[in-house]
Amino acid sequence: MEEIKIILESFNLMKWYGLALQTFPRNYRYGLGLRIENALYDLHKLLIEAKFTSDKSLLLKKANIEVEFIRFLVREVYELKLIDSKRHHSFISQIESIGKQLGGWIKSLD
Repeated sequence: MEEIKIILESFNLMKWYGLALQTFPRNYRYGLGLRIENALYDLHKLLIEAKFTSDKSLLLKKANIEVEFIRFLVREVYELKLIDSKRHHSFISQIESIGKQLGGWIKSLD
């Protein structure tokens, strides 16, 4: 099932980001870094809630907004040079995959 894969990828992204966060300078780790970490947890929670409810549409739309917010924050992290281009590319690839799966899940409900 598609939603199972997206939940697994969301979980893997949270783990990957947790390791990347350790490299942030302290003054960004507990502000911007924590903000991204919380957004990833919020996204993961929304996906799990959507899996177990009958009215998935609203939750998936909220998850889609969360994905866009995460993209914005990651762009900020990259522009502040808190991550190198290799990590940035990896993060973007992972969040893009989640975004595509989320879009497919939303379309399947129509």
